[in-house]
Amino acid sequence: MNEDWWERPVCWLCDFWWVLLILLVLLATALFTRHIWLPWLGLSNPRSASPIPSPPATPAFASTPGTLMVTSTPIPAAVTQATETATAATEAYGYVNEEGGYALSYPSTWKGIETGANVQFELPDGSNVQITVTSVEPNQTLTSILEIPGPIPTPPGTTTQTEVAGERAIRREIHAEGNLVGVVYSLLHHFRLYHLALYAPDRKDLPQDFSQSIQDFEQMVRTFSWLPFSP
Repeated sequence: MNEDWWERPVCWLCDFWWVLLILLVLLATALFTRHIWLPWLGLSNPRSASPIPSPPATPAFASTPGTLMVTSTPIPAAVTQATETATAATEAYGYVNEEGGYALSYPSTWKGIETGANVQFELPDGSNVQITVTSVEPNQTLTSILEIPGPIPTPPGTTTQTEVAGERAIRREIHAEGNLVGVVYSLLHHFRLYHLALYAPDRKDLPQDFSQSIQDFEQMVRTFSWLPFSP
């Protein structure tokens, strides 16, 4: 009787199937214990490498009107707070307003609300800082705009020429009953009028630390800068 070609392999499997089973068990054992024996051979387990951690998420400034801010990313620069005995550094945060095209830093003790290109900060003493942005006609100048009477008259001798973020600016002081109750910087940039204003609390007795608010406000103005312009 002639033997078919497949009979011999089948007979071998019937006789030595246990050898194949042992080999499969050894292979599975080696696979699941490779983290133990691979270092002995000077090899590394690719799965044991430490993953690259994802960068922490940066909190965003609240953009919903009427919503208190979430503090932005801390920046190295600090706002200097003067005291009677020493000078302490207050942590400062960086803030960017894409719609308004500007950036600045402010003390971490301020709480703010963003509304489009405008932003308002509430200070610990109850005073507030407002940054407003409005469009102007190309033929208007800073002087002609400020000559238009406003709701709060500016006494003579309280207006000075200065510079903010590389642009000509006018600084105005607002007085009431002999007290300084507000400071306003006005400047033009790419046919938009920017007002950076500090107003004291709306009450008769000014807080003793209002001078600190003025100092912090002036520091914020010094950090005010422009974002790259895209028409």
